Amino acid sequence: MKALLKYRKHMANAGWVVGLNLVRQLIQLAFFAVLVRELSKTTVGEYQLITSAIGLCGFFILPGVSSMIMQSVARGHLGTFRKAFQFQLAGGVLGGIAICIYALLMEAQAEELRVGMMIAGITFPLAYGLSGWTDFQAGQGRFRQN
Repeated sequence: MKALLKYRKHMANAGWVVGLNLVRQLIQLAFFAVLVRELSKTTVGEYQLITSAIGLCGFFILPGVSSMIMQSVARGHLGTFRKAFQFQLAGGVLGGIAICIYALLMEAQAEELRVGMMIAGITFPLAYGLSGWTDFQAGQGRFRQN
């Protein structure tokens, strides 16, 4: 019983993480259910292709760097954030370029899909490459309390 009290805060934090992840997944499921009912099969397929391309290029942003930034900042090593952020931003730009190249290699008759893919490629660095500052804030805030 004493061991449970020792890890009570960690278990509560883990419960919040799991609970919020579950809520996020349920919202995504509801969104996709509405999307499938309201749009044509072709449009849903194009949406899936674009989100798959974004997912495949996710490795360019070095996903494990986020936890490294949080831990480093919490320990007071701010220089790690500066270096890692440059790598994440460069990875975001590389991922965006890869998506744009994929869009350019598509068939000529898939013009709407090509435009959607180009928009995804252009916004990829902004959405994913600049995410390091949120990790920095998390490292300065709650993570330090544990």
